[in-house]
Amino acid sequence: MPVDVLHAVEGPILNTALDAAIKEHGPNRLVIGLPLNMDGTEGPAAKKSRQTGDALADRHGLPIDYQDERLTSFSAEADLADRKLNRRKKKNVADAHAAAEILRDWLAEQG
Repeated sequence: MPVDVLHAVEGPILNTALDAAIKEHGPNRLVIGLPLNMDGTEGPAAKKSRQTGDALADRHGLPIDYQDERLTSFSAEADLADRKLNRRKKKNVADAHAAAEILRDWLAEQG
């Protein structure tokens, strides 16, 4: 189950929010969604995800795993299509569902 959705723009505000969440929950590993292109290649968004993961690993000494997140947001939004939520609430719930799907996919790959 998703714990929370962080609402922060890239940069110091996001870093502070991530650092606080890591401190609060004390994970022993981080799984970060990797937004690959549909052909499986890495574009600018995937590079940013890797930079964020590398920075978190440096700051917290945690191992980082990256999980393909292609279509997770689309899938989450499709699951929520019939719910009567306002746009902002739907976005929050979709983000949480997508994050949970990324983690489920990662766990399934761990065997």
